[in-house]
Amino acid sequence: MEIYTFALRKGGTGKSTSAWAVGHCMAQAGHRVLLVDADSQANLTRCLPAVAPTKNLTQVIDHKATLLDVMQPVGPNLWLVAADESLVVAEKGLGADLAYPLLFKKALKNLAAHIDYVLIDSPPSPNSPLTVAALTASSKVYVPAQPELFSFDGVNSLLELVAKIQDSYNPELEVGGSFSPSMPPPTARASTTSSSSACGTSLAPWSCKPPSAITWRSPKRRCNGGPCTKPRPTRMHSWIMRP
Repeated sequence: MEIYTFALRKGGTGKSTSAWAVGHCMAQAGHRVLLVDADSQANLTRCLPAVAPTKNLTQVIDHKATLLDVMQPVGPNLWLVAADESLVVAEKGLGADLAYPLLFKKALKNLAAHIDYVLIDSPPSPNSPLTVAALTASSKVYVPAQPELFSFDGVNSLLELVAKIQDSYNPELEVGGSFSPSMPPPTARASTTSSSSACGTSLAPWSCKPPSAITWRSPKRRCNGGPCTKPRPTRMHSWIMRP
């Protein structure tokens, strides 16, 4: 079982969207995927079909349930551990526990028989115990970033945290790569590059076919003076290409 975290110590860079799209790609390729929403904003949870609100990550933090108890199916080969606003209080209590970095490492150890990949959407807070716990359990961290100063600062801050995690808790943790979800795809390269390499060489255990919901049509768009019928790409089209 591989555990990947999407992280950046800055909000609004596409962490939740990236975890959502990559999870769908992996599931379509036949892998069993667990998405863990570790952000109290619950954007990843809201991206997916509605699940029972009583089953969420807060219960795991409070030792009232296991991850296996609260993971809920949201599609073929795809499960979700949801988040909600109660995670704010739960995370504060988690930070007071000396063993908090081991939260996910302990919670995930019995899931290998059920899950192939775990994708964790981490919160943007620079001092988040849940981010530390996610990185401690992960084999790789992927960094969605924007070409701007504040995002660059967030990357530097995250890399410092990764170095500390490697020294103290998880020497096998690697930075799998960084990407910009908002950059337009290079058309020329897309026509000559395989679908797997379009995702990046380190993000290639799945087929790069996004879920059908990743494109949408808008009757208000105008193309050459008339209604536009071409699908409008979401931000994820900048790095996940159709085969």
